[in-house]
Amino acid sequence: VLDARKNSAVAFFVSKEAMDKNKIPTDLENIFVFDDTIKAMHVLAKVYLEIIKSKVIVITGSVGKTTTKEMLAFVLKDIAKIIATKGNFNNHIGLPLSIFAAEIDTDFCVLEIGINNFGEMRELASIVEPDIGVILNIGKSHLEKLHDLDGVLKAKWELVENIKDNGVLIVNGDDKLLANKAKKEIKSERIVIKTFGSKLDNDIVGQMLNIQDFKQKIKIFDEELNLNVLGEAGFYSALAVY
Repeated sequence: VLDARKNSAVAFFVSKEAMDKNKIPTDLENIFVFDDTIKAMHVLAKVYLEIIKSKVIVITGSVGKTTTKEMLAFVLKDIAKIIATKGNFNNHIGLPLSIFAAEIDTDFCVLEIGINNFGEMRELASIVEPDIGVILNIGKSHLEKLHDLDGVLKAKWELVENIKDNGVLIVNGDDKLLANKAKKEIKSERIVIKTFGSKLDNDIVGQMLNIQDFKQKIKIFDEELNLNVLGEAGFYSALAVY
């Protein structure tokens, strides 16, 4: 705490355990003591978002979160004031830290969320209550806790519970698990669902063309685009952003 003060910190969140163990002076200005400093960060991040009123876009999926986030941030930065998750700061500590980078006039917060257990998505998504949620895919990740693909789907789908009313859910319609879940589970008109993929029944339809000069050429509707990210990962990220 004292080192942080020397480096110009103006306020401090300190756990009660740390206060007692390290005998931190209680008369320091702007020192706030909590049983759980992580939970305190979550509450502060939630309140801060309510104050600044930025539109929140949350991106999740087994692979491609960071690529999609970077693509979307690149597209938005010339037309709006945005902040985006730095690197892959997408967990219970990185998410609030990313939010604190926003300013009062920030238009969009582009955030990625990564999880490895049930309940984590619900906890983190409840902080931000996204206007738009994006689920890229369901893959074999973190199976030590999520067990199988159905478990991964269940954990990722917790995002949907926290999308604001009249918000938008965007999912990969080529992913059978996601497509079937979207059709079966969303029967109300609380949120709008949009799908992307190569199949013609998706809302956003594209196709991979070829690789030339180390660039991936793709087509979305009638528009041809060149991507610096090769393969299916870049293709689906571009469709989600579109």
